[in-house]
Amino acid sequence: MTELIKADREALIRVVKDRAKLAERDAHTRAKVLLAEVHDLMTAEFAANDALWNDLLLAQEAVAKLNAQIREQCAAMGIPAKYAPEIGMHWHSRSLQFADKERRAELQRLAEARLSALTETARVEIQRQALDVTERLIVGGLESEEAHRFIETLPTVEDLMPPLSLADLGVKRWQPPEDAAAQLVTPLTHR
Repeated sequence: MTELIKADREALIRVVKDRAKLAERDAHTRAKVLLAEVHDLMTAEFAANDALWNDLLLAQEAVAKLNAQIREQCAAMGIPAKYAPEIGMHWHSRSLQFADKERRAELQRLAEARLSALTETARVEIQRQALDVTERLIVGGLESEEAHRFIETLPTVEDLMPPLSLADLGVKRWQPPEDAAAQLVTPLTHR
């Protein structure tokens, strides 16, 4: 890096911090736009399902007419209507999840949670990059070796937060007895 004067470094640091703040606000705005796009996608899917549902209603009407004919024929044969067989119809479609108010609310919460995680990830990355630039500007102006060594002594997040294991959470793994295979193939005898 070419030698920067102190005033230039300070000005650049302010610009980097201002850009980072703006980028964080942009991330929150983008999350709102993306959530609105998810709503648009669900609405479009719901509208498409409306047309499919109308076709289903026509099929249900045909089944109802057929059941009426079956009851009439049974009555002609002396079979009471309550004992007449009946045809049923079921329509299962995963895409109908948008017609269910609870499912739409669940998808809304899922989208909000994912966007919240994406926003937080973006915010942290923005701060990380801003710090990296700021650090290069400041460290580049440090004159003593001791100051440079001090920067290198800071712990990382990975140092401070090691991965968790199931044992850390109190989960004990079940282990079968050593002779489990032999026990499984040995016939049981009744006494």
